[in-house]
Amino acid sequence: MLYPTPGKVFIYNENKADLSTFDDFFVNHSLQTFASDNLYHIIKYAREITPDIMIFSIQDKLEKNFSPVIHFEEAIKAQCPIIVIRNDNIPFKIYSSVAHYLRLPRDSEKFTDITESYSLGGKNHQVMLLGSYCENSTILKQQLDSDNIPYFEVHNEIAAEIYLRKNTPQTIFIENTEAYKIARFRLSGNHTFYVDRQQDITEIKKFLN
Repeated sequence: MLYPTPGKVFIYNENKADLSTFDDFFVNHSLQTFASDNLYHIIKYAREITPDIMIFSIQDKLEKNFSPVIHFEEAIKAQCPIIVIRNDNIPFKIYSSVAHYLRLPRDSEKFTDITESYSLGGKNHQVMLLGSYCENSTILKQQLDSDNIPYFEVHNEIAAEIYLRKNTPQTIFIENTEAYKIARFRLSGNHTFYVDRQQDITEIKKFLN
């Protein structure tokens, strides 16, 4: 199966000195990138060229009274997966529009997998896991890890749909939370399961190769 040309990655980094942090990674993957510490420049270009991925590197401890994520979301109506990155232990602010929260360098492998999945595609994770963000590992993720089951975790149902356009997971797990009831209709299928207890995983594993 042929996939579209590798995607367009937009990066907002509030620290101008760190704008080149991901350059080698993106060059090696032949991705088109636009990075800036000026959010208004990001918004201007995003209105002309819809990004395939929008990355926010937010290290400001308080984010003060201004959220670049919210401002971008309000200014740009186009839908794309949003990734928020921190490199410390300060809690994330949770936004319904954000698909992934990562801490670098700890989550470097996840960052690579996520970026490749949205831009290049062709991934066949055994599980796509859609659920609310939790800093600590949940029972469900602990079970998947202990069974060495590769999974792609996402926290926004629109991003989940975008992921499924280019990738073919064997099964879809949706954690049974109020926020994701709508995903039952958007992502329903023969191999879509709504998981809310450990026993569910044991029963579902028979569908995994």
